[in-house]
Amino acid sequence: MADIKDVGQWIYQDRGRQTGNLRHVKLAYFAQAWSFAWVGRPLFEARIEAWPNGPVVRPLWAAETYDRDAAGTIIGADTSRMEPQEEEILRAVVGFYSPMRTERIKELSHDSAWEAAREGYSSAAHCEVELDPALILRHYSRLALVEPESTPKAPVGLVCGPRSVADVLDTSRLHRARWSVVHERLAPA
Repeated sequence: MADIKDVGQWIYQDRGRQTGNLRHVKLAYFAQAWSFAWVGRPLFEARIEAWPNGPVVRPLWAAETYDRDAAGTIIGADTSRMEPQEEEILRAVVGFYSPMRTERIKELSHDSAWEAAREGYSSAAHCEVELDPALILRHYSRLALVEPESTPKAPVGLVCGPRSVADVLDTSRLHRARWSVVHERLAPA
């Protein structure tokens, strides 16, 4: 499993510092979310909190803000420790979201997992509630199943976990008639 500093450094090396701290933490969040959906497990172990501007991976935010050397490298990061599959997930996710305006990325990060964590808080209130990984998995798996044209494409050859979207899609293709009810229920109202 990748270290969150390595993920942040990978994004920095791929997109550069001009993308800004807000974009970096959102891109890391989306990479985590799509890792859950595509392979059924997290890309990294780190708490994701429901801040007013969307989900924030606090240790990455702190590293981005306080732990960079003069060259812009996150202190303690080493992208060579990352597995090829982790890099493929990052490449697919960062490539999909990077062309979007920062405001659009922020809007997309205000998903059902973030909304559930912020329940009872005003829109500007400070909130450190952790997003529920099961809700993240559910939200992004649903997007992959119901809106595949508006989501990043999963890299070919991912080694999937037992609860991945790929497994669900394979099963649904084999049992199309029985799964039609599932597809109908997942479809937006």
